[in-house]
Amino acid sequence: MNNNANDMVLVIKKTIGPVLCQVLTESSVYEPGWSLD
Repeated sequence: MNNNANDMVLVIKKTIGPVLCQVLTESSVYEPGWSLD
């Protein structure tokens, strides 16, 4: 098993998560109150 790959996935999720939330919010597709936690 390659732990580095797993760590990379976690980092990507943590990085893209907030950005995705912001994009969805600005595009009016995102419903206020939802959370990607």
